[in-house]
Amino acid sequence: MDRNLQDFFQRAQVELEKFGFENWDIYCTQEQARDISWRNKEIEDFKESSDSGYAIRILDKQKVSLVYANNFDLAKITKNIENAKFILDYMTPDENFKMHGKIAPPLTQEEVDLSFNEVALNKKIQSLAEFEELLFAQHPTIKKIEQIGYGEVKETSFYRTKYSPILEEETTHYGYSADVIAQDGEEEESGSDFSYKRKFRDLDIAALAEKVAYNAYSMLHSKPIRSGYYQVVLKNDIFAQFLSTFLDLFSADKVQNNKSVLAGKIGEQIASSSLYLVDDGTLPGQLGSMLFDGEGTPAQRTPLVKEGKLSGYLYDLKTASKDKVQATGNALRAGYQGSPAINPTNIIVGKGQSSYEDLISAKDQVLVINNVMGMHTSNLVNGDFSVGATGYLMNNGGLITPVKQITIAGNFLQLLSNISNIASDVESFPYHGNIITPSVLISELSVSGV
Repeated sequence: MDRNLQDFFQRAQVELEKFGFENWDIYCTQEQARDISWRNKEIEDFKESSDSGYAIRILDKQKVSLVYANNFDLAKITKNIENAKFILDYMTPDENFKMHGKIAPPLTQEEVDLSFNEVALNKKIQSLAEFEELLFAQHPTIKKIEQIGYGEVKETSFYRTKYSPILEEETTHYGYSADVIAQDGEEEESGSDFSYKRKFRDLDIAALAEKVAYNAYSMLHSKPIRSGYYQVVLKNDIFAQFLSTFLDLFSADKVQNNKSVLAGKIGEQIASSSLYLVDDGTLPGQLGSMLFDGEGTPAQRTPLVKEGKLSGYLYDLKTASKDKVQATGNALRAGYQGSPAINPTNIIVGKGQSSYEDLISAKDQVLVINNVMGMHTSNLVNGDFSVGATGYLMNNGGLITPVKQITIAGNFLQLLSNISNIASDVESFPYHGNIITPSVLISELSVSGV
């Protein structure tokens, strides 16, 4: 921590202690980011930004108030604390408002990839030129590239309460994305994909180029299929999107406020007995991993579904106090401008023994879903969904036809209950934190086509 930040924490502490509050906490972030867009062998856009700021929360007489700023001037700090005290008088008391007292220092942080500064910018720009060439080389039908992007973020977070030392964590993220057009005669189809990692060296633009191009040219000459109930394979990225959409059902806040169909179902069978679901913020090298959450609670492993039975919820300090359990380290902050909110870290789906090829070679016809549209329209309380989709109709592992202009519909819990096989093709996807999942075979799903 640099001297300026040390001075800030010291000054804030002095000002806060003048009022004798029961407890308080300070959350501070420093962030640097770069985004580069590339097209037609040249840079289309280049953005570089930096931001830093802090949030101060006050807990007193069962009330909590919050103020935030990006101005670290002493006069501004003093004024913000006075504003927080003023706001506190108008807040509604709640006996479940909590902050940590003493906090044990977190485990030693894993190695941080400092490629943000240590890898030359011209090398990153050159990689975009190479990525463009790789995309065009994948298939003769790839005729146009809509966008190629590279992004990187370096962030340092600091947290302390009235009674704790200052906790510190540094993280980095790096990633590429692309969107291409495949053409065959008058037929056109688009394809896109992305890859984000904690370490720059883990990015593989050759593998990503293959995926992006395939997502485009494999859908040429696609058509709708007959309506009915189908065996369906949700590719790992698609199952990740379903999980991301409905993960709030596992939030203790939603459960306690009767906004989750999972309320009161601990110990009940809610999914196939083959399904294991865990939230784990301690995994080395994963996008959702952290040392501590936005309330200073250490990251941990929280089982959610075991053999298809609901085994737990995700908690912050307030909801944990209400249920008289321990917080699970899921009070995350989107930045210094907001309060902590319950969110997953790394959601892990237990992998199966079958290969992806085993799933698509299941008996009779299998519909493989490779894209969904309109997940935001789903009912986030009871789990109902009806979304547009595309994919491939398979028979004994062979392609019958690529498919588009269909709708798949059902209920999230019923979908989980209808999982008949789970593959071993585990990948991670930066949805709603980070979701680490294989592909799954659904025994029956309603499909509307022609």
